[in-house]
Order: sequence, then structure tokens, then C-alpha cells
Amino acid sequence: MKVMFVGTSSGAGKTTISALFCRYLRSKMMTVSPFKALNLSSVSFKTDDDSEIGVGQAVQAWASDLKPDKRMNPILLKAADGKLKLLINGKETDRSTITRKEMLAAALRSYDELCDMYDAVVAEGSGSPAEINLRDHDIANAGFAVERNIPMILIGDIQKGGVFAALYGTWRLMKETERRLLKGFIINKYHGEKEILRSGIELIESLTGMRCLGILPYAELTLPEEDSGNAEDEYSDDRIDAFLEILDRTTEEMKEHMDMECIVRIATE
Repeated sequence: MKVMFVGTSSGAGKTTISALFCRYLRSKMMTVSPFKALNLSSVSFKTDDDSEIGVGQAVQAWASDLKPDKRMNPILLKAADGKLKLLINGKETDRSTITRKEMLAAALRSYDELCDMYDAVVAEGSGSPAEINLRDHDIANAGFAVERNIPMILIGDIQKGGVFAALYGTWRLMKETERRLLKGFIINKYHGEKEILRSGIELIESLTGMRCLGILPYAELTLPEEDSGNAEDEYSDDRIDAFLEILDRTTEEMKEHMDMECIVRIATE
């Protein structure tokens, strides 16, 4: 089982929704691992073998009842001291000595190993798949999804405004080989009556062939953030348990607003 959550922008809710879906699959007694091919973050998390990965993947690992593993985020671009450091498989690497092809190969190896180990792998994109200036070098989003034929769910942040334009614009700017993997969309961080969105949703479904899989209400969650700049070096068991309580409660709430079983069917096609 495989799926990738991508967003119309950074901060659309990919990390949290991926964690919630991991938690949902665990509640169904499935083994599941998170994955993010390439992450750009100002903070990182150190695994048991002293490798660095994005803190978002650490949270997703806990949601999956796993210890964070360097394979869950094989490529990390970490902003530190005014510089952008490249970490491959958790270790700093000279950016001038590695090619895009080599980075993609490293990400694919990690992904394939996780697929062999678990019933499901829940992947998260980075930024937006419609960043056309980066298309030829894409590792984090649709480029990776095409390599492994991973169905994608597009998340739009309605708080930013123009969510229908963002959803349609993202779909329109993607290649046909990539669009075929876009199976549905989610509108995130909504305040108000869902019925107001109905006509817009129906038009997006008609134009793109994607199905609306959820309208999620705005929720303030106290989980570690990748760009907060103040991630902890270590998280106690009590802190992790507190995160899991939040995820369990939110997952139950999200069942009313997101078609989890449809996403499961998409992930198993």
C-alpha cells in the first residue's frame, strides 16, 4: 500500500495529515512507515544511530509506533548558520560531489527498503509539485511519485485564500504523466459551513477528475514544527505519549471530515 500527500504550497498541512493517516492505519493493525524523499527544514531530529532527519518524519514515525529511522527522510537540506547543509542518509555530504541522479537513487533505495518492511508507506511531498522551475530536478514530489507509481492526494490550505485556484493551478501545471497519479484533493484549515464550498468543489472535480476526499476544520495542534527553529535534541517518553494522545484524538475527529477508507482504496490500487 502506498500513497503520497502533496500540497499546493508549503504549510498546507502535509506533515500533519500524513501523520494522522499513519495513525489511522496503525489503528487498523497495519504496519506503516512514513517517508519523505527530500526535506527542507531549519531543524532536525537525531535518530538512535545519530543520523539527522526532519522532525516531521520523527513525529510520523511515532504515529506509526516506530522509532525514527534515517530511511524515512534520506535527503535533508538543513538551513543552519546562514548556510544550507546537505545530509544524505542522515550524514552531512558535500553538495558539490553528488548529482541529482545519485540523490534520487539514494531516496529510491530507502523507499524500496521501507516498502519491503511494512504493509504501507505514507509519503509526504515537499513544498509544491507545481514548482515548475524545479521540475527537472524534482526528487521530493511528482518526480519521485512517477518513479514508483505512487498515487497522490493534493492538499490545499484555504486559510491562504484562493484554494480553488491553487488546486486547479497545481493540477494544470503538472505534466500529464504526473496528473494521472493525482487521485483526489483535501481542503484544509476551514472555518465555516461546508455547503458553501460545494459548487467550487464540483467544478474542480469536473475539471480535473480528482475527487474531494475531505474538508478539514482548522485545528491548533501542539506538535513539533519543522521550521520552528527550536526543536529539542531529545524527546522524553512522556512528551511522545502526549503527541500520540493529540494524534489519537485528532484522528478520531478527522474521520468525520476525511474519507479515510477511500484513501485506503486509492493506496491499494
